[in-house]
Amino acid sequence: MQPSRCLALGLFLSAACNILAAYAPSQELILVLALSWALNGLCQGLGSPACARVVNAWCRPEERGFFWSFWNISNNLGGGIAPVLAGVGVAWLGNWRG
Repeated sequence: MQPSRCLALGLFLSAACNILAAYAPSQELILVLALSWALNGLCQGLGSPACARVVNAWCRPEERGFFWSFWNISNNLGGGIAPVLAGVGVAWLGNWRG
């Protein structure tokens, strides 16, 4: 499978898992959330090999270290900034339950 299609498929399936989790019925909430979270992790796993192949194909060997570090820090930065943005959104909107 081409890396771009693998990445797109993983993103689409990950989004579907998040939508499934958002509309989980309250009777089976824990079960649906656990299954959708596990499936989401598997779907997100499609992204790493595709990105690795693209970076290796697009960059010269002497440039790969820079682009690999940029790709790696973007994952860490996103994981650190997301909770801050969520907190700011809750503080700004005042009520996270609608």
